[in-house]
Amino acid sequence: WSFVESGVSGAGGISADTRGGRGSGLAHSADGCFEFPIPPIRSGKRWFKIPVRMPASELPLEGLPSFLKLKHKLEASATTPDSTLSPAQRKLTEVGVRFGLVSLLAFFYVDGFLRGATPLEIVVFGLLALPLLAGLLHTVRDLSGPSMPSWADVIASALGASAVAFIARGWHVEPVLAAAVVGVLGALPFLPASIRSRAAPIYVGAFAGMTSPLVLANPGWVALAGAIAGLLYSLLRSTWIGVGGKLGLLGFTGVSFAALIAHRVGASPGGAKLLQLQTADRLAILVVAPLAAIATYELQRQLRWSPVLASASVTCAFVLAMVLVGAESLFVVAPSAIACFGGSFIAMTGDIHAASRPWLPAAGGLLYALLQIALEPTLAGIGGDFGATAAVAVLVVIGFEKLMKPVFG
Repeated sequence: WSFVESGVSGAGGISADTRGGRGSGLAHSADGCFEFPIPPIRSGKRWFKIPVRMPASELPLEGLPSFLKLKHKLEASATTPDSTLSPAQRKLTEVGVRFGLVSLLAFFYVDGFLRGATPLEIVVFGLLALPLLAGLLHTVRDLSGPSMPSWADVIASALGASAVAFIARGWHVEPVLAAAVVGVLGALPFLPASIRSRAAPIYVGAFAGMTSPLVLANPGWVALAGAIAGLLYSLLRSTWIGVGGKLGLLGFTGVSFAALIAHRVGASPGGAKLLQLQTADRLAILVVAPLAAIATYELQRQLRWSPVLASASVTCAFVLAMVLVGAESLFVVAPSAIACFGGSFIAMTGDIHAASRPWLPAAGGLLYALLQIALEPTLAGIGGDFGATAAVAVLVVIGFEKLMKPVFG
């Protein structure tokens, strides 16, 4: 397709230029991406820049022309097991996906924030659950059924988890840096498309690989956690698109399932040591997390980097800068580096949610910082918890805006 502006600022505002025989659809390349030979386009009063290449599963929906929405749904249906189901059966699978996402998020929220909380904390996090639920309901509006499992995604995630575990445990490198390095290596732009297309599942596995040996002692259990997280990513790769922290939530779920299995067979060491934050740590977290979110967001906007590459690169740069000035080492990373890592996940929120909310990275980063301060003394050593916390922050910010819109217009 190529597009020309129709000059209408209403609901339409977009027309397709089919001259030159290009009206038959989007060009499909050999590596599973679509070619977009188009300039920035406007829908209503908003402009959208569409990358030159994008996997079908990552096409945004909200605010784009209806024919692109239809194109996304048609391509997604080719990878979903419900393409031959009746409307009632298809609706049931969509409801199942919604229920699954709500269950995953509720499991993390209860385990991370409510378990062992004081009465005051229960009240605070109970109130916070209202905008969280509103944001979740908003982001699951256009969910489709689950995709067909991709064993390539499962293998890529398991390899990502194993690579991080090897670097962190074998070379005693801090897991945050190990995961960021693996994320960068899996998303470098000059790599073959067959590898770059697996950057997201590799990053999912990297989160699982950060799990402490006091939670999953044997590297085989870490690989299993990565495989489970990769399977979940594979099933959900075409749905719940553009929510920052989604990958971390899937990594956390994979680790939780693997830890449960290990506990059942008597192979669980018992748990990691809880982290004690100092006042200086809390202040650093409050500053670093929003800045990391903004930096990651700008790398994607200005340099057109992928979300994975931008997130991992910001974390690597921050840790290495702190090492050079003597504030940290490669083997003991301060909580500020964790804040940088987690804050960068906020900016992995796609334009489907962030285009109309330019303040989301800063607001989400600040809320993430507050949640990390509340979370760290409760939950430790489980890979993916920072990403899952970022997902909570993103959803709360979106949900709060939705709840306040009727009040302030």
